[in-house]
Amino acid sequence: SRVDENVSPGEQFQKTIKVTNMSGKNQIIYVKVRDFAAPEDESGEPRFLANAETAPEISLKSWIIVPGSGIEFGAGETKDINIAVNVPENASPGSHYGAVFFGITPPAATEKTAILIGREAGALVLLRVAGEILESADIREFRPEKYFALAPPVKLITRIQNSGNAHVKPAGVILIKNMLGREVASLAFNEQGDSALPDSIRRFENIWNPSFALGRYKANLIAAYGEKGQGRESLLADTSFFVMPGKIILIVFGFFAVLVISIAAALLVWKRRLLRGINPILAQIRAHRVV
Repeated sequence: SRVDENVSPGEQFQKTIKVTNMSGKNQIIYVKVRDFAAPEDESGEPRFLANAETAPEISLKSWIIVPGSGIEFGAGETKDINIAVNVPENASPGSHYGAVFFGITPPAATEKTAILIGREAGALVLLRVAGEILESADIREFRPEKYFALAPPVKLITRIQNSGNAHVKPAGVILIKNMLGREVASLAFNEQGDSALPDSIRRFENIWNPSFALGRYKANLIAAYGEKGQGRESLLADTSFFVMPGKIILIVFGFFAVLVISIAAALLVWKRRLLRGINPILAQIRAHRVV
């Protein structure tokens, strides 16, 4: 679950999140709010912060109001939980993000500990505060996982760096063309709408899995990012790779091996025949010299 909104300083709004008790017994569910930061790797997985940790420049933990006491859930019961968001008047422009968690542990028990994700369910909250927004993203790398593949599938890796102050959702297509320049596939890029957070690099993966592929292929990434009202920025890149199935390699290698052996054998036979024809002539020349 995710809340992703464009907001203005001083704005207030409410959101409803559906929560289901997946256990087979009655439970009291507690609601907690945490900040999260950009991941230390490029997976895009949020790095959640414990209560004792803060990230002032992107924090929105203090903006979200959740029920202060536990909520009773029957076994398998689903309820709508309302949260209120109050954006401060002095909120800095750009992205602010956090998460609302639902679990069976009271907030006081986890006040100074890291979040136990396995025991809690969460909804990400990403807010984009209006103002001096800087959208800046670049393709750091676009390449196949293997430049020479023995068979499909082929994995294409895209690494996008966000050096702005707002999260971006790059989207587009990857066009794949064969050695004749004919388009053979079109892959949706970031179809699920994942975000690249500020001051981080996000890795995206696409899989091309045709029933058959052979030869050199070229992949063109055509993507864009940015809010509609602020203009879209393009992200363009290309790469190439080869697909050469192992059986075909063996057949080609075998063909050339047979060809080389055949040529060598033919040359040897030709040489022997040539020597047979020359030897009598050389013998006659030697005989005349002796006389």
